[in-house]
Amino acid sequence: VWNIPSERCDQQYDVMINRALQKLGVDVNALGEGGWQGSIITLIYREELGFYPWIAQNGTLVNGGLPQMGNLSEHLRKMESDLNVMIPDVRYDGLGVIDWEAWRPLWDRNYDSFDRYRQLSVKKVSEEHPDWSRDEVERAAKDEFEAAAREFMQQTMLRAEELRPHAKWGFYLFPNCHNTKSQRHCTHKEQRLNNKLLWLFNASSSLYPSAYLVSGANHTSNQDHIHGQIGEALRIQNKLEKPVYMYHRIRYGGNNHYYNAHDLHYAITESYSRGFEGVVLWDDHNVSLSADTCHRLLSFITQTLGPIIANLTSQ
Repeated sequence: VWNIPSERCDQQYDVMINRALQKLGVDVNALGEGGWQGSIITLIYREELGFYPWIAQNGTLVNGGLPQMGNLSEHLRKMESDLNVMIPDVRYDGLGVIDWEAWRPLWDRNYDSFDRYRQLSVKKVSEEHPDWSRDEVERAAKDEFEAAAREFMQQTMLRAEELRPHAKWGFYLFPNCHNTKSQRHCTHKEQRLNNKLLWLFNASSSLYPSAYLVSGANHTSNQDHIHGQIGEALRIQNKLEKPVYMYHRIRYGGNNHYYNAHDLHYAITESYSRGFEGVVLWDDHNVSLSADTCHRLLSFITQTLGPIIANLTSQ
């Protein structure tokens, strides 16, 4: 499945990306629909659906900032009008992917740049209960945050399925192995944390994990990262029997060079060999910035992606 906004290549530069993809048997949104949202796949970002609470880079609290300070009822109400714009057909049966990455629903995973959500949660409880000990405050803050995060994500998923019942709904990036150091297998800790998210996977009709690669790693490290993410997705799938669509990029994060044939081949074939429902290829608008970038994209499709797909479909 092609989830890349490349239609400008076709419409503005006469570089026929959609035709090349269709010849390969790749599912792609029709021209005029958009690369991220259309009849095949709809990818929804945080500003596009309801009133998702998050903290902006400058510290501004958007829609309350924290899930426990958000307005869930208003959020669910606004979802209907937002989906009427993005997916007007109530019979839509494509992929529905919600991409919420500002915070993580489990307290222990909100580290590094995500720690602001823990800090603000602690501050909120501390101000409400100035006589509580630090341990009491942190326990309550964790409980409040996780309960509200669960409610926001679970109810969002159930509402989406109610409004567009034939779509294949799920959250992007879940489950996540968090094997950023290219461990070949998920740690037991990460598996235990993912087990705590079974409520989310149960509420979803599909799973959309991701195994993006960054520049600078060697082929073995890249294989290990992909293997770990796919292995954890398979472990969760075996518990729930949900269809899995594995997200892969086509360019390395960091330098935006296209994946070499070895990495792309491993990413796609490893996903298919595990019996997943499909692979979703994602990238950003930069692939279609100019006629030159569009021709590079077409070359990648015909020379690198094409032979891999042809080999898979001939087996």
